Amino acid sequence: EAQGKFAELLLTQRRGGGDRAYNAAARNNETIVQNWASSGADDAPEQAERALREQLQRGEPVGERAYSAVIKAWEKSERPEAPHQVRVILDLMRERPPQPNPDPHMATLGSAMRCWARSGRPDAAEYVEALLHEALRLHATDVNEINFTYALNAWAKHPHARGGAPDGRWQRALAIFNLMQSRGVEITQISMDALMRCCLAVPSTAAIEEGVKIIDAMRQHGLAPEASTFGALIRAQALIRGPDTAERIEVLLQKCVESGVTPDAVSVHHCVKAWSQKGSSAAVAEKCEFWVNYMLQHALAPNATTWNCAINAFANAQTPASASKCEELALRMHGESGIPANEVTWSTVVKAWDKAHRQGDAAAPLRAEACLEHLTRYLKSAEYQSTASGDPKVRERLLVPYNMGIRMWAHAPAPDAPDHAHKIVAWMQEAMLPLSTRIWNSLILTWAQREGRADAAEKAAEAFRQMKASGGAPDSQTYDNVIRAFARAPNVEATSLGEAVEIFRELCAGARAHPPTCHVIAEMFKLVNRVLRRDGERRRTFAGHILEAVQNSIRDGGVASIDGRGWDPMLRNLARIVSSEAEAEDMLANAGITAIACRDRDSVGGNGRKRGSMDGGHYGPSNGGGGPKRQHQ
Repeated sequence: EAQGKFAELLLTQRRGGGDRAYNAAARNNETIVQNWASSGADDAPEQAERALREQLQRGEPVGERAYSAVIKAWEKSERPEAPHQVRVILDLMRERPPQPNPDPHMATLGSAMRCWARSGRPDAAEYVEALLHEALRLHATDVNEINFTYALNAWAKHPHARGGAPDGRWQRALAIFNLMQSRGVEITQISMDALMRCCLAVPSTAAIEEGVKIIDAMRQHGLAPEASTFGALIRAQALIRGPDTAERIEVLLQKCVESGVTPDAVSVHHCVKAWSQKGSSAAVAEKCEFWVNYMLQHALAPNATTWNCAINAFANAQTPASASKCEELALRMHGESGIPANEVTWSTVVKAWDKAHRQGDAAAPLRAEACLEHLTRYLKSAEYQSTASGDPKVRERLLVPYNMGIRMWAHAPAPDAPDHAHKIVAWMQEAMLPLSTRIWNSLILTWAQREGRADAAEKAAEAFRQMKASGGAPDSQTYDNVIRAFARAPNVEATSLGEAVEIFRELCAGARAHPPTCHVIAEMFKLVNRVLRRDGERRRTFAGHILEAVQNSIRDGGVASIDGRGWDPMLRNLARIVSSEAEAEDMLANAGITAIACRDRDSVGGNGRKRGSMDGGHYGPSNGGGGPKRQHQ
């Protein structure tokens, strides 16, 4: 800034010395503009342009270097308005040609091309190409591969490349490249990469095929394609979703390897990710593991997402060894890459063990519990706490693996299963995770399934009370599980019956939100039969209380339908109480249950629900294969 002001001051002093001084001052015109342009001041482009325009207004001769300095100042500023101002100065230059040479120098046109090529403006490609042809007309021998590359890059950044329909820009870019070859301009790696970017601006199968031809052309020009060249092809192919995307990416990756080039980590990651989304076969999972091992062997450092893609592929494979393989990869992730397995990793491994448990793996609950311990340790770590999201949906997703672990123990035959379930709940509390209704339901179900434990009903009721005390909102599944615990307790007493009836009445009182199901009514009748098996009159009385509570919920709660797929056991248990199936049918009809019970599996709706979802994934009887088999919705 000081240089520019000093030059202006000197020029003002010399103007008082006549024509000789004026001519000397005229020779300093370019110096004034250049000093402003190179001053480094924030307003250098504006000051340089101001000095240029003032000299033109005074009628003083201005050389080409002054115009070039202003254009370069705007180009270096990288401001949004720079391309417009560069074009304005070029138009001014054509209107008021510099002396003694009226044509813009090659450096001037190069600065303008560079400024416009990186702008991304809708009209940039056409304008840069026009400048290229002007440069070829004025300075044919001075145009080099860099100038052609500016034009290619401008077409690659054309707005249509961000989602619009193709409009012939690949043909325009190819014409520029052919012109480059016809004029004998050296073909370099930079120009070929620019042509590749333009080719792949809108990914398509045809574009990929043209990209492969570009690689072949590079070899013809004695150029060795680099990892970035193949990487551009692979990234474009990854954006083309189709049934054969994984295979196509792998073919490109193999071409890269066969060319003696080690692909970059991003390219291999795209291959692993594409295979992980391919399907649920063992072959898919093995492909993912192969390329992860390739990355490790070639020091490409797979990141957490790459590892998780491979782990998820094995989790979806559902082979006998899938869960073990998932856990093995999670441990290798830290051991071989130094990357701690994160919440996505351990959640996926727990999901794999959950599937294994459905298939009869008796060791699955314990293995899943070990994974949940790893997950809890990670959630408590400073690394996770520093990046933890406050989004409730993220926290809700974190509950899923814990619920799976508790549910596995709920359906495990081990007598100490509830102790393991409570341990998992304690870990959740350590990790500051909320206990949702589903978590409480799974915990209560763990006690409801322990038919051989004398304290099962008491513990289920205790968990139910803790749930309400902590602000939890019981739903119909909660009541189902608690009443089931009472009905299946080995040493049920009259006091237990009284507590179960109170809980059932509470369910019926909130029937608008959570109506009783035929299944839970059946459990209540079963409990009455067990406790009062020698007192027929009291059995009838309690059955009447149960039906009255249901009738009130229908009348006062506005219940329009209930899940009726427990109809048969409900009718059978009531018939045992009254010693007549016909009378039992009449009692159910009089209570209004018959009219609203939906007994068709496909028509359960409204306030009803499928019994298969009663515990979030109900297990049926053992299939004789050494473990329980889950019945899905």
